[in-house]
Amino acid sequence: MARRVEDEIRKLCEELLAGKDDDQQIQKLVELRAALRLHIERMRARAADYPIMQDRRQQAGMPPEGTAIKARLKSATPSQPMIRR
Repeated sequence: MARRVEDEIRKLCEELLAGKDDDQQIQKLVELRAALRLHIERMRARAADYPIMQDRRQQAGMPPEGTAIKARLKSATPSQPMIRR
């Protein structure tokens, strides 16, 4: 097993291109999609914790991640539907 997800993705791409059997290529595609999904999730988690993003939200006067939706839900009344702008 590869140490890093990037190495695993690279290896799966090489195996996919080298494969001749359709069943084998389908299996490699499934594995590649799973590895890419894992890599994307990890990168999103790293970006969310990145200090610059948090500082920019504070400088712009934006609430912390996830609280804007809650505040909009509380302020919405039946006569005032929430409209995205």
